[in-house]
Amino acid sequence: MNGGHALIRTLVNYGVDTCFMNPGTSGMHRVAAFDAAPEMRSVLALFEGGHATHHKQYDAQLESDIETVARNVSTFIHWSASPDKVGADVADAVSAATSPPGQVATLVLPADVSWSEGGVTGRLPAPARPAAPSDAAIAEIATALPSGEPAGFSVGGRAGRAALLAQASGIAAGTGAKLLYETFPTRLERGAGRAPVNRLAYLTEFDHLQPPAVPSPRPPRQAQDGRTTTSAGAGSAPTAPVPADHHAERAAR
Repeated sequence: MNGGHALIRTLVNYGVDTCFMNPGTSGMHRVAAFDAAPEMRSVLALFEGGHATHHKQYDAQLESDIETVARNVSTFIHWSASPDKVGADVADAVSAATSPPGQVATLVLPADVSWSEGGVTGRLPAPARPAAPSDAAIAEIATALPSGEPAGFSVGGRAGRAALLAQASGIAAGTGAKLLYETFPTRLERGAGRAPVNRLAYLTEFDHLQPPAVPSPRPPRQAQDGRTTTSAGAGSAPTAPVPADHHAERAAR
């Protein structure tokens, strides 16, 4: 087994079933690895990968600065140094990508590491589970949402799947809170029969989709000394008293 086969087989064992790729003429060994794994669907994409490790010193025209590109979007970046390390490296990359709340993981497989013999399939760790919220946090949220004050909550990540989105929509309907989804979802299941949800607005002209930041002002009330005061609602500080003669001055202007 070479490094390319170890790569694909470890991914398949973990449940990965789709790969966007463009192996090129120097990556035919990876094409053969895909052919040997019918469980993996291959989708042709356009990019050039890393050359053989002993060829990097020549800085060929098709050589890509993969690490610089990946650093902008990835929190996990790793280079496989030898075929016998590929399986374990793949397992680490998949684990990093799937651990809550999810992230982009980049594993670079140089050409010679991929075509060389000695590849070993990696052993995958148990999937990580997100930490459960504390009882105190749950109690605080349960008190705030049905309080009557304008309220909203946002969800993201795996909550974009139909079942979890339905639960979140039920909470919103039961409490009167507004449900929002993150601005740029990785996956959001929509369509007939699915819970409707608006995404958090990215542009200011979409602010009408958002819940108010503070409770609506209450009507002004007249104090015993003749001054008018207003309050923004429970939990917020009232505005400074306005002298009665100030209103007369504004009316005379």
